[in-house]
Amino acid sequence: MESKLKQVDPDKIVSPEAYVAIPALESLSYSMDSVELRNLYANLLANAMNKDVKEKVHPAFIEIIRQLTPNEAKLLEIIFKAKIAPVLDLELDNESGTLLQQYNFTWITEFEYEEIAIAINNFERIGLIEIPFIENYVDDKLYECVRVTQTYKNHKEYLEKLNKGRVEENKKIIKKTALGVSFFNVCVSDN
Repeated sequence: MESKLKQVDPDKIVSPEAYVAIPALESLSYSMDSVELRNLYANLLANAMNKDVKEKVHPAFIEIIRQLTPNEAKLLEIIFKAKIAPVLDLELDNESGTLLQQYNFTWITEFEYEEIAIAINNFERIGLIEIPFIENYVDDKLYECVRVTQTYKNHKEYLEKLNKGRVEENKKIIKKTALGVSFFNVCVSDN
């Protein structure tokens, strides 16, 4: 906390609202073994104590942090700092309908595919992002950063080897919600 408030003018440091501070401190006690989650709570509390930005601190942010894993905190930062956020789904189709679908392939390679796919669903469930079914990037080249990942290649090759139909790609994008941007600015970003 001290290091996060070091850059703030001492005259602008105020007591945080009890409806933010008390549940945040209680929740922090359950996250002591995670540097990533502790950092989110510390940012939230430091911003709640900064007169210039305390109005941007929403009590829902505490519940959001409670619903994140340490790796999801890292993934959220990667997604929100990215200039583009392409996502690809793979589907194995035949005449009788879709046989198999695999979702949420991204450009991110620091974590396992399953963990990323679940995190993206969790971020969407919480309301930090949205993935509209009808929107995608017009420039197909923006999806190359996903297609070149080994995970995407392996899953596509697996579906092609099943030889039971045609493998199709569904192009999507991750859009940041207003809640997500606010949460990122208050709890994740260390600016």
